[in-house]
This record gives sequence, C-alpha cells and structure tokens, in this order.
Amino acid sequence: MQAEVIRIGQWNRDEEFAVHPVGSKPKRMLTCPLQPGQEGLIPGHSYLFKTAADWRIHQIWSEAIAYQLGTLVGLNVPRCFIAEDETTGELGALIEFFFGYPGEQVTWRLAHGSDLLNLFGKDRTSDRPHSARTNIRLCRMLGVTDAPTWWGEVFTFDALIGNTDRHPENWGFLLATTPEGGGSVEMAPVYDNGTSFGYEIQQQRLGNMRDVALHRYVERGTHHCGWDDADGGSIQFAALCGRLAQSHPEALQAMRRVLEFTDEQLEAVLNQCTTLQVESMFTPERAEFVARLVKARKACLLAEFGGD
Repeated sequence: MQAEVIRIGQWNRDEEFAVHPVGSKPKRMLTCPLQPGQEGLIPGHSYLFKTAADWRIHQIWSEAIAYQLGTLVGLNVPRCFIAEDETTGELGALIEFFFGYPGEQVTWRLAHGSDLLNLFGKDRTSDRPHSARTNIRLCRMLGVTDAPTWWGEVFTFDALIGNTDRHPENWGFLLATTPEGGGSVEMAPVYDNGTSFGYEIQQQRLGNMRDVALHRYVERGTHHCGWDDADGGSIQFAALCGRLAQSHPEALQAMRRVLEFTDEQLEAVLNQCTTLQVESMFTPERAEFVARLVKARKACLLAEFGGD
C-alpha cells in the first residue's frame, strides 16, 4: 500500500478522455506530469480519477484494497492509489489506465462486454439477464481459449470481496492492432471493483455486523451474473463459483489460488489504509470489519470448493 496520498490538483486533463464516458460515478482522465513518478507513477501516462461522496465514499477505499488483494493472489487488477485533488478537496481512487503506455508499439482498444453481447441477441441498453455461460461462450467465440479459468478466477475474486456490480460494462476485452496490421484479443484486467467490501455499511453500524448478522449479510450477497440466461436472475456468490467449478473442473485449481493469502497479509493491507491522513478516513473499526468480512467469505468459498 502507498505511503502517502497522491496529490493530483496540478495534473492535466487527458485531451482525448477529459471526461471518461462509461459508468455512473464521477470520473475524469488525467495525465501524470512529466517528472519522476511518485509511488511508481508513470510520467506521461493516463490515470482515471474516480470520486465518490456521501454513503458511497468507501468505494474509493474498496478500489485500492481490491488492487492490493488482487495483486497478492496473482490477478491482473489495475494499479490503484488513494488520491486527492487539493484544489477542490475531492478524494478519489487514482487508477492506472491499462493500455496506451508511453512507447507502446501495439494499439489497443477496450471493448466492454456490453459492446459484444449483441452477438447473442442482447440489448445493449439492458444488462440483464447477464449469465456466466453466455460470457464464456462470447470469450471463446473471440478466441479466448482459457475463458472458463479467467471467469472462474474473477467470480471467485468477486465473491471474496463481495462485488455486486460486475455488469457487462465492468468487464471486457483488449483488442490489439500491430503496425504490421495484425491483431489479437485478450481479456482486459479486472477493473471496476469499488462496489465491494461492505462499502455501504455506515460507520455507526459496523459494531453490529458480527456473528449472525455478518453471516446473514454474507449469505444474502449475490453476483450480478446468473449461471444461465434461462435462470433469469443473479445467483449467490459461492453458488455461482460452485456451478462454474462443477461445469469446468479445469478451472478449480486457479479458483482456489485466489484464496491463497494469509490473514496477516490481509490485515497488513487494511491496517496500512488506516494510516493515510485524509478527511474520509479508513478507520481501524472499518479495517477490523472488512477483515472479518473477507475471512467469512473465504471460509464460504473454501467450503464450496471442498475444504482447505
């Protein structure tokens, strides 16, 4: 986790993406200044600054924690930092854009899942029903041969962090064009992870989320995806992971790897968040709550996968 808050008040707006076009939350594209990058930031590269307010404020912390936890288990999650626009007082998540790096020879384009699901007769203006089986079929159609494994890892990660918002604009493909005219397709990194980690639980309620209440909260959680379009709706997190593992047993080993982190590693990430001095603090009480929440979800997934 970063040692200090990134100040972005003097960063320039990205001329191509001054206002990021997709999604409902306030966000804007910025360019890192052409000077040695703080915290490993890349001079001249684009970063997405996502803000939140009121009861959604902890989505900012969720983005940063998801990056740290995803990195621990080997997932490709965009780098994310807590940042502040000191000219406006806005707090936000500063997310490294995952293509268009300085000197890159390949031209990449991001295609959201919603852009391509119309191949299966889906209405782009509606994100439901949205199913795991259709997602995998689309990926295979585009040449992503390990689609069940990729989705198995993502579903397990979403279940672990409690991400309820993996709709078809929150996953997608990177389409590449080389100078020679060649092309390829690969899955984009696992982006947009803010609707997670119990972000909506207000500070005064954290102490109540224990034992039975915590268990009920975990059990009620559902993924945005269902298993099959015919089911017509979403499905409980662990059950979705179990259905995929049962249908694609070759993905189970990778799914289990998403759970290979220790309590100490998780707690170190959360405790570091509490040291960043900002107006909307990530409090020790929230760190303790999120730790219990993630551990409870991990236990549910291990049980679904057949134990330790």
